[in-house]
Amino acid sequence: MERLAALAWQGRKFGLHLLVGAQEGTRAVLGPLRDAATWAACFRVRTAMLSRLAVGRPGAENLRVQGRALTDRWGIVQVYRMADPAILGMPLGIPERWRSLLAEALQGGGYITYAGLRAKGMTDSEARSFLERMREAGLLEKDARARNAHRVTGSAQTWFSMEQRSPRLPNSPNSPNSPNSQTGGQACITN
Repeated sequence: MERLAALAWQGRKFGLHLLVGAQEGTRAVLGPLRDAATWAACFRVRTAMLSRLAVGRPGAENLRVQGRALTDRWGIVQVYRMADPAILGMPLGIPERWRSLLAEALQGGGYITYAGLRAKGMTDSEARSFLERMREAGLLEKDARARNAHRVTGSAQTWFSMEQRSPRLPNSPNSPNSPNSQTGGQACITN
């Protein structure tokens, strides 16, 4: 735990953010991390003592709604769990226009070509940037059998099928599934 706390302290200067979760909030677990943490959250626990240990005050023992957590910074908050395909799916920050191009390619056979992007009005650098970023994100892959045209990957297909089946949250392709937090547990989070 001491090494983890040191990583949290040192990682900040390199832009490393550490998220730590623990089923048991003992002093041995939370103690070394508390000073490095920007904020802490506690889901429902059995006793006020465990709530105090995790977030510095009682109250988490009274939480009854799934997904509710008591934080030391904002009070009670509602959190959501992403479905597993969403975690592996479309990365955040993909511009809507680019998502539309992927969806269009998927409906039209699953391929995107450089010439096709140019025909849609993209400049050379925009088309190259789009193809490169989509490959890096794992949403497109080159297909040597199709003259190196870019094929939409299975990850992108999974994301699009999931998006069509579930409602979207603002700025997120995820469905708002509540976590099963009724069993308790604390999270000490450095930001």
